[in-house]
Amino acid sequence: MSFTSPYFLLFIICVWLIYAVTPRSLRWIVLLITSLAFYCICGPSAVIWMASCTVVTYAGGLLLRELKSIRAKRLALAINLCLVFGLLSVFKFTAFAAKLLPDILGKYSAGFLLPLGISFYIFQSCGYLIDIYRGKYEPQKNIAKYALFVSFFPQSVQGPIGRYDHLAPQLFKGDRPNADSYKYAIQLILWGLVKKILLADRVAVLVSTVFSAPEEHGGIVSIVAAAFYCVQLYCDFSGGIDISRGVAEGLGITLDKNFEQPLFAISVQDFWRRWHMTLGSWMRDYLFYPLSLSKLFGRFGKHMRRVLGTRAGKLVPSLFATFIVFFIIGIWHGGAWKFIVFGVFHGFIISSAMFLKPAFDKMRSVTKINDESKLWHIFRILRTLVIVGAGRIITRSANTAGGRRMLGKIIISPKTTHKKKHMCMSLYIYRDERERERERERERERERDTHTHTHQAQGYSWLPSTLCFCKDTSILSELKLL
Repeated sequence: MSFTSPYFLLFIICVWLIYAVTPRSLRWIVLLITSLAFYCICGPSAVIWMASCTVVTYAGGLLLRELKSIRAKRLALAINLCLVFGLLSVFKFTAFAAKLLPDILGKYSAGFLLPLGISFYIFQSCGYLIDIYRGKYEPQKNIAKYALFVSFFPQSVQGPIGRYDHLAPQLFKGDRPNADSYKYAIQLILWGLVKKILLADRVAVLVSTVFSAPEEHGGIVSIVAAAFYCVQLYCDFSGGIDISRGVAEGLGITLDKNFEQPLFAISVQDFWRRWHMTLGSWMRDYLFYPLSLSKLFGRFGKHMRRVLGTRAGKLVPSLFATFIVFFIIGIWHGGAWKFIVFGVFHGFIISSAMFLKPAFDKMRSVTKINDESKLWHIFRILRTLVIVGAGRIITRSANTAGGRRMLGKIIISPKTTHKKKHMCMSLYIYRDERERERERERERERERDTHTHTHQAQGYSWLPSTLCFCKDTSILSELKLL
């Protein structure tokens, strides 16, 4: 069910009303029923996979509490994580693996469609398991309450990724929203709809036109399309998050922020601190810190300090951990080479910036650049947008080769084409493709009507031969209605 459909808005109004009149102790049950209903509306298979993840991680949490040995806990956690992430991998990477091994997996590639919200609730439930392993809180004993934490429907489409200790108490407490909560909820939903419908959907027309045929457009048009794609992606994603947060706010529940003006970031590191913040914090707490502080990376750091010196030796383990994190982020976005290249690209940029920071600081002091200067601040924003935009070109193109060609055209041949249709490309943003399709459909309807009336005047010869004997106009009118 799309966030922008009128059925979703009607669904939300009904949920808000039912939640408001339900006794406080039963409100979490209303949330569970409506969440399961939302998954059922979107497809029964979505409920099956969500329930499978819920049962596995619920049982894993109880098992971790009962085990006393650290080694046994570690083994149980590893098995649970392999099960749920293996489930995610089957859906995300079957098609990708089929391209690499077409003779073996080709016949299975079309049978796996990504279930609703699987990336979000798997990351959320795995974070829950790791926190229990670390002793951060006790596991939830009530499987129905845990199922609500996993399946809470406002998060199912676009996130954010919640943490159990922040989200679960709000779900189970059942506080009734006040007038200010409803006001803020409506503001968030309206602002999200504006972003998705008035901005993202309009910009998407130009972006799709250019990226569907990049060889027909010059460098300038490609630059504009890449910039607009960044705007489209931000408006669509952040708009969906605003709607999610607004729906939850109308239920008295505050979800985590997921964006903090990422298009005004002054570095790529700063961009990822502002973009998809809940994914970034999940990767930091559950992947980066465990990797960089592990014994293996500690031994590696000691070896690199002997080889490269104190500073570089201390930094290299963090650089490798950063690179691995962004490689995982790349494959999290999808099973294709272009997403892997996207992750490696950002990992390389951020790792290089961390390693070369002393050289950049020295260069800035030699050139006497004022860090507080507005021009320097604007330059840093534009520089970041250029780097991020290059990465977005890779993911938006049909494949890595298409992205490489478009980037090459921008760098080598940054000029527009002279064809009239490309000179007027900017006008596409104001024309909705669906409106043009509806107009063509109406034209086809008029042509069919004209064709029908012409043949009716010729003695009803347009009817099938078995009905040509019929000349009674009343019977013919009934047949036409049928």
